[in-house]
Amino acid sequence: MAAPAAAHHGPSAAQIRRQETSGANDLEKRTALERSYRAYDQGLTEWLAGNYGQAAKYLSESYELYSDFHGAHDVLDSIYLYDLGQAAEAAGDVSLAKNSYQRSLRRRPDFSDCCIRLTALLTKNGETALALVYARRLADKNPQDPRAQFLLATMLDKAGFIEEGKAARENFNLLLRGGTVAAPKNQVEQAVTGTPPAKDSGESGGANKTEPVEKVEKDEFDAENSGAKNSNSQGKENSTAGGALKKPDSESDSK
Repeated sequence: MAAPAAAHHGPSAAQIRRQETSGANDLEKRTALERSYRAYDQGLTEWLAGNYGQAAKYLSESYELYSDFHGAHDVLDSIYLYDLGQAAEAAGDVSLAKNSYQRSLRRRPDFSDCCIRLTALLTKNGETALALVYARRLADKNPQDPRAQFLLATMLDKAGFIEEGKAARENFNLLLRGGTVAAPKNQVEQAVTGTPPAKDSGESGGANKTEPVEKVEKDEFDAENSGAKNSNSQGKENSTAGGALKKPDSESDSK
């Protein structure tokens, strides 16, 4: 009778190959992460030296490496994009700065510093309608932040929404005195699209929920295409409508 074949308890050839491949991939990822950190440090160095164009270049490289390693929506993702936006803005690259700030806010809608920088940039660039969209969204996400209320009041005044601007400024003064502002319900959706608010699902803390990317991009698209045309006349028409900002008339179908 033939002796039974010896059992093989070690890893198979296929398993060994997978382990080797996995190890090589891990090493490649770690190397990419190290390169990301080096590029970030170099970007900050160039920034401090006043070489903003080079700073934006290194920070962009660092972000791409970092996001490849960690994937989208990592906790530091919005910070990377915010730093990149600041460097690009200082370098005079308005398009890159705007894009970076917008991407940062899509990942973290309550990022006050980023929203303030983006709103100021848009205002300087003549995009008042879009700036107001972001000011409203920030106040909706951070109703207890005095900066959010002050920013909203400033943008409402600039757009001609005098009554709403007064209300936001009163909220700002109330917060400075230690008071609390009532959290708005779906203010952004009502203001920008003119649609009624969605029914409450029973969950609390709605102001802290992240808006779907598609909704955010639609708001941006609508505002960018509307421009700031007839903002004063729109303000007169809407100032008595309970503070609701109607969707501006579309002027173009292309961004």
